[in-house]
Amino acid sequence: MRLRLPFTSKQAAQPPSAEFIDIDDDATLRQLEKSCGRALSTAWNQRHSANGSEVREFYLRSADLQARYPLGLLPIGQKRLAKWLLKEGRSQHDFRDEQVLAFLAETAADLPQSIADTYLITPAWQEQFPRLESATEQRRLVDFLHIEFPDWRALRKLSSLPTTALPSAAANEFGVNLLAHFCYPSGLQQGALATKAALESVNVPVSCRDVPVGTKTQILPRHDWLGREVFPISMLIMSPVPYTETAYARAGLSRRPDAYRIAYWSWELHSLPDEWPTFEGLFDEIWTPTTFGAEAMRSRFSLPISVMPHALVMPEPEAIHRSDLGIPEDHYVFLFMFDVCSELDRKNPFGLLRAYRRAFSPNEKVTLLLKLVRGELDSAATARLSAAAGSANVVIVNQVASRERTLGFVDLCDCYVSLH
Repeated sequence: MRLRLPFTSKQAAQPPSAEFIDIDDDATLRQLEKSCGRALSTAWNQRHSANGSEVREFYLRSADLQARYPLGLLPIGQKRLAKWLLKEGRSQHDFRDEQVLAFLAETAADLPQSIADTYLITPAWQEQFPRLESATEQRRLVDFLHIEFPDWRALRKLSSLPTTALPSAAANEFGVNLLAHFCYPSGLQQGALATKAALESVNVPVSCRDVPVGTKTQILPRHDWLGREVFPISMLIMSPVPYTETAYARAGLSRRPDAYRIAYWSWELHSLPDEWPTFEGLFDEIWTPTTFGAEAMRSRFSLPISVMPHALVMPEPEAIHRSDLGIPEDHYVFLFMFDVCSELDRKNPFGLLRAYRRAFSPNEKVTLLLKLVRGELDSAATARLSAAAGSANVVIVNQVASRERTLGFVDLCDCYVSLH
């Protein structure tokens, strides 16, 4: 190796020049490479605080992106994905160049974890290597990758995957797999988390798999919710339409053929949508939280249907002061919370506003608090809502909130009202 170093002449009037030093000693060369690498890494970290976690989470949540770039977490398959991230990712999803570069560097630096994550979102690999928690199965996967990618030099140093790179599989036979929107803040998410807590409270093992919904509104990182369908019982907690037929594909999960499947559905009307009965062959049993919903379902299904109320998990509410929202302390507060993306006509906030205007005059000491989420995803509907609300004694809060803060809104009000 020939190293170019600055050399200053003894004659001060002359500009600095350079000289070359030949390094033939391998040990010195390796030490120099390490020192340079550390210096470059330190300089980069000092200049850029970004990491690749946001890009990684975006990829883990996007079934479409995984279908287009199935090896997007591995250096061997990132060339086309990197082009997409630096073009469409930058313009459509506001990714910065340094975030993309950090994502590429981080996935390459922790190759065992990147392979494990790819396995967890690749149904074909899950079917071919179903017991990857065992050392024998891990060696089979690594051998498979060696054959598939013989020129992948970084892979040559890998003989197996560390067990810490994989979520533990079932040590015993009994347990429940939960498929739900674990990373999507919603009532369905809270129902799934409460079901998980209820099962664990009686020592029933659970394996939790997030089913992405395709929006950017996420709170929990998906990496922590990639459990496999390892137990003989599976429960799907989600809306039948549009998720029932696509749940496993969206989740990147291989469907266990012998699992006993329970659909946990909710409904508020006497009649069901026509699509629902077409899903009967996919399940062995249906649970629903109300007797009203059960009666509607029994009229259309021949499956066993059980009334199973939601479990309740009540953390300490976050304190929210009325003054922070511009609500007078002496007002009687009505509260309604809803998701703009959850069929606005069914939630019916406009009907609530009409009823509120009929019941109270503007000078009465009452306030209607509308707490909504994802209003920015339907700006036209949100604008209509603001226009219908007017300005007198109606407060609109568009905010994705934690469970504690959501309960804080409930704690603040005097009466919760809902027309859906």
